[in-house]
Amino acid sequence: MTNARRAKSILIIYRKGDTEGQAGRLFNDLIRHFGNNAVFMDVTGIEPGRDFRKAIDNQVTSCSVLLAVIGKGWVIAKDHSGALRLDDPMDFVRLEIASALRRDIPVLPLLVQGAKMPRAEELPEDLRALAFRNAVELTHTRWDSDVQVLIKALRPYIRKDLNPWLSQPIASVVTGVGLLLIASAWYIITSKPQVTTQPQVASKHQVKPQTSPFHNWEGSWGLQFEFNGAWSNELKMTLSSDQHGIEGNYRGLDINRRLTSGKITGTFVGGNISKIAGTYINTSGTGQDCPSGRQEGLFLLSLSADGRNMNGTWGFCGHDREWQLRAQRLN
Repeated sequence: MTNARRAKSILIIYRKGDTEGQAGRLFNDLIRHFGNNAVFMDVTGIEPGRDFRKAIDNQVTSCSVLLAVIGKGWVIAKDHSGALRLDDPMDFVRLEIASALRRDIPVLPLLVQGAKMPRAEELPEDLRALAFRNAVELTHTRWDSDVQVLIKALRPYIRKDLNPWLSQPIASVVTGVGLLLIASAWYIITSKPQVTTQPQVASKHQVKPQTSPFHNWEGSWGLQFEFNGAWSNELKMTLSSDQHGIEGNYRGLDINRRLTSGKITGTFVGGNISKIAGTYINTSGTGQDCPSGRQEGLFLLSLSADGRNMNGTWGFCGHDREWQLRAQRLN
């Protein structure tokens, strides 16, 4: 591992419009285990005017291991012109994975949606080495246990030397420096004359602090979901949010006018505060198609620029098909 690589660096690469839901759920699980600064989604922060090929190469090089999320449509995904996206040498997913393979950075394929490992002949030349990497399968029905297998495989790639519990020699030096700084600060505080200050009165022209955009997700929403062409009644959804994602609950009448309620959690996709990928669990009833006996699944939601409307998709119990979601702010 080179010094240029981040001490804690797992990079998740996925195909937008294909496996965003699974990638977001995985991101949420991995940061719970490795910490908020240990896992990254997407190659981000490419400034206007920069060569994105070099930017991708630099950022991929800084990671310790790259996770390539592969769904059923990964190999056959096409662009707006009908050409295979993997055939495009400027395709971001291809560039990211090829950069890691070229530099011998560990690349771990993650198979979701029942996908099979791509064969070498299905891949462009700069990705063919991917076909010979051992993959980990993440299934909806065994998600938690599959993620534990993945976590075990990732542990060797996470450096421990920057842990809060430092090695003994480094800890001794840090402790000594810390005591010196504390002593210096105490001397400065006790040696200076005490100055009494008057409480400040806020000016009427004082600028109010702006609300964090993360909080745009918070509040009460009128949620509706589509299933096979029919829309549910309006469910009330209540959300709270922090800089990582959302959590909340919903309650109302479903398409058959039966009471339905549940819990949802979601993570900002690739740091994008206008898009959430997450999971839900219907706690009020059972799901006939779900092994757990209750309906649960994935959702993906985008928030409008004015913070008043949401639109997205949802699915359940490993079903490949996705249906529509929409919500409107109530408060």
